[in-house]
Amino acid sequence: MPVCRAHYDMRSNDDFFRLLLRYTAGEDVLGEITAAIAARPDIVYLAWGPTRPEHDTIPRELWIWCFRQAGYVPDGPVLLYRGCAHYARFGMSWTADVRIAELFSRMDHAGGPQAWNVYAHRAEPCEVLARSYVHSSEHKIFPAHITQMPLTWDEYVVDPAYLTDENVVAYAIHPGDYSNMVSECARLGRPIDFKIKQP
Repeated sequence: MPVCRAHYDMRSNDDFFRLLLRYTAGEDVLGEITAAIAARPDIVYLAWGPTRPEHDTIPRELWIWCFRQAGYVPDGPVLLYRGCAHYARFGMSWTADVRIAELFSRMDHAGGPQAWNVYAHRAEPCEVLARSYVHSSEHKIFPAHITQMPLTWDEYVVDPAYLTDENVVAYAIHPGDYSNMVSECARLGRPIDFKIKQP
């Protein structure tokens, strides 16, 4: 069952995130982290929020361990998309809605305008760490300059250990990246079947 991000106690979410920060700083709080996850498995995703300023101070391995402890079990393989710069294509946040990926391909991490690509990946159940959804009327998802919001936000958190150049493929390429992507596909012996994004 995916987490509905619109309904949760922000205080417990922040407390759990602070526990992760304390563990990262070397404090012996692993028992508290384990107990918090056992009491409320959805707390991991609710603390996840990649837009937090301190998010990158938590090691990726710790996030993956916490998600595995939470024990999310997906239904089956799912085709996912990610809107990002080429260097970030092996990130953890993906969506099953290509429209959301396309929106993210047009904004940077601070919400400013950007021109990036859309990648596709067929994720097997063992790769998926969590799934969340929220209706856009219940939660402000995108910055103000993104005006065409889909009705639902559907995020999948994927273990990046499974992501490779062989299984993360270009779906829509910004014209500025086209020649680089043609060269990479030729190097990998992959067909050039991605579309060119309209600017």
